[in-house]
Amino acid sequence: MSNAQKSKDFWEEIQEMASDAWDKNKDKHQ
Repeated sequence: MSNAQKSKDFWEEIQEMASDAWDKNKDKHQ
């Protein structure tokens, strides 16, 4: 697996975790 592919997967994982956290935060503030 190339580095570019690895970092792309890594970035997508980060974005998923971020959007999960974002959704949880929004729920808390409502």
